Amino acid sequence: MTRRALLSIVFVFHCLLQVNHLHAQDATFFSNVRVFDGEKKIESTNVLVVDGKISAVGPKVKAAEGSKAIEGTGRTLMPGMIDSHTHVWSATDLQRAATFGVTTELDMMGSAFAGAMFRKHQSEGKANDRADYFSAGAAVTVKDGHGTQFGLPVPTLDRAEDADQFVNDRVREGSDYIKLIHEDGSPYGRTMPTLSEEMFAGAVKAAHRNEKIAVAHISTQAGAKMAFENDIDGLVHLFADKPIDAVVIELAKSKGVFVAPTASVISNTLGQSPLSELLTDKNLLPMLDNATMASLARTYPEKFASKERWKNFKNNIKALHEAGVPILAGTDSPNPGTYHGVSMHMEIRLLVSTGLSPTESLTAATSAPAKHFGLKDRGRIAPGLRADMILVEGDPTVDITAVSNIVGVWKAGFSIDRQSQLDAVAAEAKAAEAEPVK
Repeated sequence: MTRRALLSIVFVFHCLLQVNHLHAQDATFFSNVRVFDGEKKIESTNVLVVDGKISAVGPKVKAAEGSKAIEGTGRTLMPGMIDSHTHVWSATDLQRAATFGVTTELDMMGSAFAGAMFRKHQSEGKANDRADYFSAGAAVTVKDGHGTQFGLPVPTLDRAEDADQFVNDRVREGSDYIKLIHEDGSPYGRTMPTLSEEMFAGAVKAAHRNEKIAVAHISTQAGAKMAFENDIDGLVHLFADKPIDAVVIELAKSKGVFVAPTASVISNTLGQSPLSELLTDKNLLPMLDNATMASLARTYPEKFASKERWKNFKNNIKALHEAGVPILAGTDSPNPGTYHGVSMHMEIRLLVSTGLSPTESLTAATSAPAKHFGLKDRGRIAPGLRADMILVEGDPTVDITAVSNIVGVWKAGFSIDRQSQLDAVAAEAKAAEAEPVK
């Protein structure tokens, strides 16, 4: 048996163990609640959820017979967050994300075997205890290029004329969108092979022929410019090597691209992560188990730290945003300094620190990714859409940190169990206290 086959069997078995059959609340009625609908704020209204969907929104909406009543005074109901850049290795990652209010994750390079299992669970209604999963599957990269260094066999594109077949194979495997990697390692003092422009252009065209959007990993302004010139739909990182040029901004605007900067991971890469704020948040801290804390504590080599490049990065986000380029929230979890779910709370705060208003940052985490990735059934609080929702104390359109003060999370109308995570963290703390001092 090959290593790949063995890993696949182990992964599938792990996923099967995590399948959870849940029962949705038939109807839930939120009264006198402030709503952020994915784009704007609505003060003091009512929201009725029936059979996992938002049935009605408005001050005159009444509770359905037998519905569960939830008082919303002083609280805000908002869409479940969509993390526009993650890497999912297990159902546990998706479960953890949901406990922090992330109800959808967009995986940017993952196993086709994992994708098939997660999609099967979702289609069968067996994934209502976790975030939904969409994925690029295997990314478009070259032999020994970025994405091949993790010890698992991945397909690579060797010739530009093979781009059609490469993308067709990804679509056949179930990829929801196509991710291209243009990374020569130069910002990090390395040299590695990467896609030629001819390969890149061919893969984008193949994605579009298959009616899939194409997104790109880039780390330089030159890479971003090339991607825009070749009709990429979006970037799933933003460069920090240089201040953004006006020509690049105009290209981004004219091509109608979106950008997911991934500030959470870039800040950590450049040694500028404001992680201490996250780790002292009284609403988040009780949810952080040892595994999460370990991932958040991981760092990149100190030689990559750069205040100048961090300044470039933040200013580049601001310039694109001010030019009207859509900004999406994505964390690149679980890379060093990040983890599923919790890092979205840092991401939206970082976006505010670059110049987005709290409302704009919330949009970047809800309706914007739903729109640009074609997820028409979520991302907003509106009749007919899925009841992916977070109820928080306070007003996050005024204070973005209010998002962490979670009262409840619902995924397709199913209440997410957050108490089990709180109990698990408390149990870890108690066990640590009981250990003898060495």
